[in-house]
Amino acid sequence: MSSFDWLKSLGLFAVYVGMSCFGLYLLKAAPAWLSLRFAAGFVLYALGAGLWLVILRSHPLSVAFPVAAGALMVGTALVGVLFLGEGLSGMQMAGAGLIFLGIVLMVPRAGLG
Repeated sequence: MSSFDWLKSLGLFAVYVGMSCFGLYLLKAAPAWLSLRFAAGFVLYALGAGLWLVILRSHPLSVAFPVAAGALMVGTALVGVLFLGEGLSGMQMAGAGLIFLGIVLMVPRAGLG
């Protein structure tokens, strides 16, 4: 895989995780169902789902799903801490670190790095 393809894959996953996590944040932070914030969160989350289909077409499921699921778990925890004032215990931080390490170890074996 060329450097450009690797960067394109990294960008796809990053945009997918960003859209999904920020969409979830907007959905949770919306004051009511019929608000602009809720609608924006719904649209972002739906666009993320569409991007997920693009990722599935261009990457093996055995790679795409674990990378995306792990990145979503870590991303959602970060959004909770940064934007919602939630806390993380030491065990939760260690778990997030292990998930990130698993992603880093998986990507080169899948031909993405």
